[in-house]
Amino acid sequence: MRSAIRNFSTLAKSKGFPKFTLDLSSHPPSKEALAAGVKAGFRSFDFGINIFEDHVKESLKGILDSGLIKREELFLSCKIPNDQKEFPQSFLKKVLTTHKLEYLDCLSVCWPLGDVQDDKI
Repeated sequence: MRSAIRNFSTLAKSKGFPKFTLDLSSHPPSKEALAAGVKAGFRSFDFGINIFEDHVKESLKGILDSGLIKREELFLSCKIPNDQKEFPQSFLKKVLTTHKLEYLDCLSVCWPLGDVQDDKI
């Protein structure tokens, strides 16, 4: 199996930043599909708080509990919905609690503009 580390770019004082990310927020994979992705070399997963959060939580827990990979080997990122951008700390706490994680590697704003009418863009 190829080393997954090749899928990362090194930043200054960083463990690396992934070149490829599997988005779990719109079509979350089953535990088996997520495990297959990890076996194929995926190390970066992006998710959000949405209707799939329980499914994503169970899938991540499944691969971590199986011993297939350690948390430190993953790059986990989450998007803050635009309506929560004013409260990043409380949103982060919610994500960590919901997904039973100690930390995220990246937290980004999903869309910086908010509810803008098309004629005002």
